[in-house]
Amino acid sequence: MPFFPRHPSRRPGTISRSSGLSSACGSSVNPPPLGSFLPLLLAALRDGAPVLLFALGAVLGARFARGRPPAAGLATALAAGAATLLLLRQLWRAGTAGGENLATLLGIYLPTALLLALAARGPARAGVVSGVVAAARDLAFATALAVAVVVLNGLSLAVPAHPLVSAGLRLSFWVLLAEASAVPGDRSDVSPILRRLPYAALALALEPLAVLLGGAGNPLLSGADVGVLPIVNALLPGYLVPSLLCARFAVRGRAADPIAARITGVVAALLFLTWATFELRRLFHGAVLSGPLRPGEGLAIALIWLAGTAALIAALRLRRRRAISSRRSRSSPAR
Repeated sequence: MPFFPRHPSRRPGTISRSSGLSSACGSSVNPPPLGSFLPLLLAALRDGAPVLLFALGAVLGARFARGRPPAAGLATALAAGAATLLLLRQLWRAGTAGGENLATLLGIYLPTALLLALAARGPARAGVVSGVVAAARDLAFATALAVAVVVLNGLSLAVPAHPLVSAGLRLSFWVLLAEASAVPGDRSDVSPILRRLPYAALALALEPLAVLLGGAGNPLLSGADVGVLPIVNALLPGYLVPSLLCARFAVRGRAADPIAARITGVVAALLFLTWATFELRRLFHGAVLSGPLRPGEGLAIALIWLAGTAALIAALRLRRRRAISSRRSRSSPAR
């Protein structure tokens, strides 16, 4: 979507560019046919051009910042900040519209994530290309899984998409960006601003997380249809896949950023327990989760949360014991 609004006047029968993806993609009342994916992708690429240019500026600034000249560092910070503001604007418009569409995810968010990840990691380093390719592969897999879940359960293919699936994809995107932009602590050629990029991605992940837990994406509050299939329903890309991605980042990111890894670990546990609760509620209520508690449902949900909380506390205590024993072994004199 263009950052500066254009004049609303246009010729009759044409699509206004100021309307962005919502005009080019159709409305939720009259969804476009499956054969109209190319116009959606073209609209996403057109409206995402400013974001890509700012992100490309961040990459070029990082490449010329080896000697840390002030101009290059300032250009990198401005480019990354402008790209973040544009992404915030995209997310705000998507949230007020009720969801996000596939063309926007593929045409705007994914290229920006890859470019900013390259800017954070620095040029000509081993593992940069493989890390970026892995992030793109994971997001493509999550998107394909979400589309398959929607098709198999007969859910709406309208644009905006299902709010639960849309919020789950956005949360997965920001977690993958945080993982791709995390750099080891011993790297001295990365600027402090770009080293904090995982925290910016996690801060942006609060929006879809709030939608999933207490907003329009929560099927218990909205009464949305989650699908009739067990496990393979809208709860899978909405809660389970983001929880697994958060858990992976919590394990892999401990060496790079322990604080961000702990935050994502808590979010992973919360999302997994929410998924288990809603999946159990789906067994009692069917595709629509709203309604009063059935006999035995409250006890089963309480047992799930008690078991999950006990497992989380046990894991934290075990990790603390290992950390203490590791510090003692390093501090003890060699025999």
